[in-house]
Amino acid sequence: MPTDPAKSPVSLPTGHAVADRGIELQLDTRARHVLLSLGQLERSRVQLVNLLNYEARAFEDLGLSDNARIVRRALHQVAG
Repeated sequence: MPTDPAKSPVSLPTGHAVADRGIELQLDTRARHVLLSLGQLERSRVQLVNLLNYEARAFEDLGLSDNARIVRRALHQVAG
């Protein structure tokens, strides 16, 4: 005879299991925040690379090759 799930006893997690799960959730949340921050940093880095490229070209167009060289040096440091 099948039992009624609504009437069957429910096993509750122990206090340690609940605490462990709470810690897991906190770590998952922190990991997500770290990944989001890394994504934001990468987008900012790409924007900076694009800006430095633009500035270096602008200096070259103006005949300011020394300035362009300085900006390109910074660009290589940022771009890795």
